[in-house]
Amino acid sequence: MSGANDYKQRTASSHDAVSDSPDSQRISTEPTLTEEFTRLTQRLRRKLAVDKCILVLKRPAEDRLAAVASWNHGELSDGLAINLPHDNSLFEKVTEDGGLYTENFCGSFSGNFFERKLLIDAESRSFALQPLRHDGHLVGLVGMSSEEPMAFTLLDEGELDDILTQFAISCDRERHSI
Repeated sequence: MSGANDYKQRTASSHDAVSDSPDSQRISTEPTLTEEFTRLTQRLRRKLAVDKCILVLKRPAEDRLAAVASWNHGELSDGLAINLPHDNSLFEKVTEDGGLYTENFCGSFSGNFFERKLLIDAESRSFALQPLRHDGHLVGLVGMSSEEPMAFTLLDEGELDDILTQFAISCDRERHSI
């Protein structure tokens, strides 16, 4: 029975009370950031030829970017907490500029080694980076790459806002715990 208790403890939340008794456990009905990221990648794949996607959050206390999840051809890697270096950081430049960034030739990637390894692989032909904001504050960015040349060329500034706005709220809530 300890497995069930462990589950209740892992999903404890101050949001949804199971009962009013002081001994009752609280069960969260809110999806985890990993579940939200998985849904996001599925929605992006319906709109775009996305083969790889990464989630980078801004650590508020350290003012650093950290890769926290990646999705590569259907396989999710979560639980990451990789602090990204500041040197030659394309991710930091994009978050400072605040807008959608696309590149169609990955051979001359403008970022550092770690960003390149997280975002693109040998088959990647194009990529896009989109900062995530909530209440006017940067919470992170989503990076997408594709084996299709020019997969993100026709992606307009703001086209992903409807998909990313709700996701940014979830990211803002969770980034304080990374």
